[in-house]
Amino acid sequence: MGQKYKDLATRRTTGTRMTGCKFTCDIIRIINKDGERWEVRVSDPAHNYRPDLHPSAQPAYRKRSEATRKLIKVLQAANLSPKDILNILIKHDPEANYTRVDISNKVTRARYEELDGLTPT
Repeated sequence: MGQKYKDLATRRTTGTRMTGCKFTCDIIRIINKDGERWEVRVSDPAHNYRPDLHPSAQPAYRKRSEATRKLIKVLQAANLSPKDILNILIKHDPEANYTRVDISNKVTRARYEELDGLTPT
């Protein structure tokens, strides 16, 4: 028959953002004769941590649009540093929630893809 498939993928050990917070809520869509609306119902309002000081603390708020990803690629090809790329992005969109590390990771990923997995030397 053949050999049994053996998964050779490496698994990364990653951290977790879970804090054991008991806060729970439901978001409910209500449709009636007056129309449609959404309602938030908080079941347990207790939090065990302080709110973030800035939206950039949450990865979900740091997602980049396709246009921004292309701009980063162009700026990276021009050999700008991640710090300079970040400054340009912030001037382009003052509401952006990117960090220097986000840009650095994107630049590293782009270089890796360009080299097709080979090392630079």
